Amino acid sequence: MSTPRAELGVEVLNNCLYAVGGCYDNGDSSQLKSVECYDPRLGIWTPVADMSVCRAGAGVRLMDGIMYAVGGLNETGILKSVEVYKPSSGVWTSIADMHMCRWRPGVIECDGLLHVLGGSYEMGEEQKDSVEIYNPNTNTWTMEY
Repeated sequence: MSTPRAELGVEVLNNCLYAVGGCYDNGDSSQLKSVECYDPRLGIWTPVADMSVCRAGAGVRLMDGIMYAVGGLNETGILKSVEVYKPSSGVWTSIADMHMCRWRPGVIECDGLLHVLGGSYEMGEEQKDSVEIYNPNTNTWTMEY
């Protein structure tokens, strides 16, 4: 990678490995909004569009050819915002916010829905056991416990 990263999200899209956000320690543990793509056929990293906000510890998942960056942490605190990357447009766009802020959540796709599990809601707080489900057809989140 051209940028050292910790707490990054990773995913594979179109046979390339994506390094999404994260943070680097330059004395103040700065969060990143940058994204890089590694093409193993060429052996090179290429920058792609930045997310709209910095995200460290975001959950990242691919669903129906679209990459989701969920929650995370930046200088404003823990996030409930979500962005999606569509390779056809090459840009990140915001979608509906989750109900709760989540840092380091688990994210899976099941039956065309995005499930976001656990994570921390506040700094220094124990992890939670709630689940939110995103429906891309309606751009809405529902809470499950």
